[in-house]
Amino acid sequence: MKTKRLITSVLGLVATFAHVSLWSTVFGLRIDPSVRVDPAQIAFTSIGQKDTVEVWVDNVTNLGAFEFNVVYDPAVVQAQSVELGEFLGSTGRMTFSPPGSIDNAQGRLIFGAVTFGGPSQAGPTGSGILARIIFIAQTPGTSVMRLEKVKLVDVRDNVMANVRLDPAQIFAKRVGEKFTVAMWVDNASNLQFFNFDLGYDTTIVRAQGVTLGGFLASTGRTATPNGPVIDHNRGRISFGATTSGTQNGPAGSGILATIMFESRAPGITSLKFETLIVRIAEDMRYAGQAPKEFKLWQNYPNPFHLTTRLVYHHPQSGKLRLRISNILGQTIRVLADETRPAGIYESLWDGRNNQGAKVTGGIYWAHFEAGSFAQTRKIIYVP
Repeated sequence: MKTKRLITSVLGLVATFAHVSLWSTVFGLRIDPSVRVDPAQIAFTSIGQKDTVEVWVDNVTNLGAFEFNVVYDPAVVQAQSVELGEFLGSTGRMTFSPPGSIDNAQGRLIFGAVTFGGPSQAGPTGSGILARIIFIAQTPGTSVMRLEKVKLVDVRDNVMANVRLDPAQIFAKRVGEKFTVAMWVDNASNLQFFNFDLGYDTTIVRAQGVTLGGFLASTGRTATPNGPVIDHNRGRISFGATTSGTQNGPAGSGILATIMFESRAPGITSLKFETLIVRIAEDMRYAGQAPKEFKLWQNYPNPFHLTTRLVYHHPQSGKLRLRISNILGQTIRVLADETRPAGIYESLWDGRNNQGAKVTGGIYWAHFEAGSFAQTRKIIYVP
């Protein structure tokens, strides 16, 4: 039986919980958007029972991204899984949701998602389901579902160029057919890097490789490929490229990459981006010169699969520190911690902690600290 729904005002949580948010911009609406869980509490009569809790958003406009925590009684229930609801992608924008962080020892689940689309492609408006969570009973009893640290962001903070696959489906008539799929970008402006993971049906096709298209380097910047990495068992191919140089990146439309497939059986398979980032880099045309201010650039590629690059400006001699933390704020990797002269530096992170072990996929933070200066950037790791 459903009980009174818990409604949490997003705007009322922004200042208090900004340090754990994926996104820091909120809506300026006359009617505050709100997020609620339905039902707000779940009751079980026997061990092993399952129930689904939906996380809803109401009164939202042009939604582009979200994040929330759900807190529950771990003695009564444990979270089994969380999946993205249909609302965020309902207007056709591409969605990316890192695996949710489930801590059944503490009774806390963290989940979020972001969308990608062109400037003219709006996000959803109104009400809808953000996520569904499946819980399983540990003992007969009742647990309240409590929302914390809720964030919503409109699409203006997630605008990027449109990306399309041509073709987006492969129609195989016989074994051994060769297929070439072009990854196009449209409406780009000063494009300087991209990265993607593309999924496909392994029973129908097998990925053969990827070649970098000519568009990324068309203005004279040097393009460096990242990958490809092909997982034939899972049906995923990862690839990307970064650029360097004093020129601006290309604008308009062009081919970023060409992906080759070979059919394994007759049938149809749709190609789907599991992760995708196509974005302009911040202006780094004066890289190599003495920096005038402290700064940590956004890492790229982001999301990343193999390694990601972090560039930081240190305008005066002194101690600096660059570290990676998880979503709980715990430092997992220190990339730099020493006294250095003024200069522009870079570090690579390979998704490993200080012990050399690969971390789990999800949201992480890069922290650059030098004297009284501190800056943080969000990193998405996809293993």
